[in-house]
Amino acid sequence: MLIDGIDRSTIMGKRDYAMLRLLWDNALRRAEVCGLDRSDFHALEARLYLKGKGRIDKEPIDLAAATVEAISDWLASMGESRSPALFVSSRDTRLSVDRLYQIVGGLAQVAGIERVVSPHKIRHSSITALLDLNGGDVRSAQAHSRHKNLATLIRYDDGRQQLQGKAAKTLADAILEREVD
Repeated sequence: MLIDGIDRSTIMGKRDYAMLRLLWDNALRRAEVCGLDRSDFHALEARLYLKGKGRIDKEPIDLAAATVEAISDWLASMGESRSPALFVSSRDTRLSVDRLYQIVGGLAQVAGIERVVSPHKIRHSSITALLDLNGGDVRSAQAHSRHKNLATLIRYDDGRQQLQGKAAKTLADAILEREVD
């Protein structure tokens, strides 16, 4: 697992773990993670206020207890920061989306994962796993992933169920039955 490669006893390890919790647990986009400010996090409410893709206003996102704990641990360990950003680099500047991509890729290498792992692939896997766990409830997954267009989310579900391949087999079998008759 990706989180196995994180040394959570270090400050940067705590940061990376908190970011991965957001990417996985809440299917956040990398720009959403990097755009967060400390003031967007409300531990007592178990909530995060986030400006989603294409949105003008921030919207509330409910957080799991493990995610709240991970972010709280990161904030407690980061000390004084001049940056308002929730996630900062070792130079105390807002973490860039490119740097988040590099961090995720590096963690994948440490974990022994040979294929390319990106923040978006974590988001995609999170949504697909949710569809597996909730019996394919696309409306629930749409709300969780904050996809405006249901058709976008349906692609995740189609890939998960391998619907195109099943349809091709069904049609091929139907032709074989006609040929036999």
